[in-house]
Amino acid sequence: MDTVYGVTECVTYLDGQRIVIHRDEPWDANDPVVKALPDFFTPAPSKVQSTVEQATQAPGEKRNTRRGKAV
Repeated sequence: MDTVYGVTECVTYLDGQRIVIHRDEPWDANDPVVKALPDFFTPAPSKVQSTVEQATQAPGEKRNTRRGKAV
């Protein structure tokens, strides 16, 4: 199954049915909505979410730190 992603936030109508498209929402590339409205979709999302944190600070970046209580 190929996947495409919405490129905009919009509400449209297709054959009298209300269709809501959200940006970066995945859709099946073979869906009738995608085939009828190809300009509303793209093969790659515009923003990829990541849960990876940066381990070291970037140049000029200041980080908040808290020191633990001395035992």
